[in-house]
Amino acid sequence: MNFLTHKIFLRVDQYKNPGEGVIYLRATLNRIHRYVSLRIRVKEKNWNPSTLEVRLAEPNAIYKNQVINMFESKARNIRHDFLMKGKYLSLDEFIKQLSINYNSSCFYEFVENEMKQNKSLSKETLRGYDAQVSKLKAFKESLCFAEIDSTFLNRYEKYMVEKLHNKPNTVTRTFTFMKAVINKAKALGVTEIDPFKSRKLGFKEGTRNRLSIEELDLLTALFESGDLNERDENVLRYFLFSCFTGLRYGDVFNLKWNNIEDNVIALEMNKTSLKVRIPIIERARKLLPEEKIYLSNKKVFRVLTNQRTNSYLKDIMKIAGIKKDISFHCARHSFATNGIEIGIPLEVISQLLGHTDVKITRIYAKYSDSLKVRELNKWDQIDRSNEEKEKEA
Repeated sequence: MNFLTHKIFLRVDQYKNPGEGVIYLRATLNRIHRYVSLRIRVKEKNWNPSTLEVRLAEPNAIYKNQVINMFESKARNIRHDFLMKGKYLSLDEFIKQLSINYNSSCFYEFVENEMKQNKSLSKETLRGYDAQVSKLKAFKESLCFAEIDSTFLNRYEKYMVEKLHNKPNTVTRTFTFMKAVINKAKALGVTEIDPFKSRKLGFKEGTRNRLSIEELDLLTALFESGDLNERDENVLRYFLFSCFTGLRYGDVFNLKWNNIEDNVIALEMNKTSLKVRIPIIERARKLLPEEKIYLSNKKVFRVLTNQRTNSYLKDIMKIAGIKKDISFHCARHSFATNGIEIGIPLEVISQLLGHTDVKITRIYAKYSDSLKVRELNKWDQIDRSNEEKEKEA
């Protein structure tokens, strides 16, 4: 029995657009070929036939390579599934299984296809996509690419600010998501719109709310007092654990007992997939639940949804008398800033946070006023030292 094979290649158009072509997938069975256009135009000089990748010099190269990888992966999976089941795979069935609807002008349908087909997207990214689509659908139930222009963006921005009370950076994050989707749709030839061409997107630097060491002591005392109800005590437990370990919400949510060994957390971070090792200090160790079932997949904490956690944290802050707008992510800021204040080297904090570059960690240093005071006090120490020398002389 002959088996179906496939190959991705660049078909150059020597007549209409010399030096430029379209990426195709060719399926072959019994010397019969079928061709599927991936709808990706590439300059011949920017195509690498050895790696089957678009070189970065090509506009939207990253998006185009994602689509190519998606088709390559899907083609391999189809062939593998039929082989494992011992079923015959015809050319017609292969093309039918391979077909992906990227012709739709519907913004939501395009995003849904992307979420299903792009296996490189992390769980956190998929949750973010889902949240953004739900938010946009609440504003406009159906949406075509052609409807997205400057007027639409202005109306949506007004809706986010006035009705949802979104902050500037939240609005920017939403528009960044929409721009990324539109860029990919353009790369695939689905649309030609460019509503963000004259709209500059940028995140505004704001005050990163965090809890001081004194405030953490206050919350720890509240946790140990037994005065909180069971729900708030549970939320404060895993929130404080994050304050003393620097773990993100997603990592605390997924933390299992087999991630902890010899008082060290060893895990792959949910957001970045980086592997980190975080020693558990005594303050954090006291927050671990008593039912320790090691060598199991049982989760350490009973973590509520991020939204509910943040809601209950507001109640807890009121009980503690802390007049700050605190969300769960503030725990990570608190860990970094307080670490800097007590003298932990920036490079060490960067590794504990799982940052890929120490520059990312450095943003926390400028918010530490006590650190500035401590360092500038060195001038006073020099002056006092000089005065003492003069007295001795």
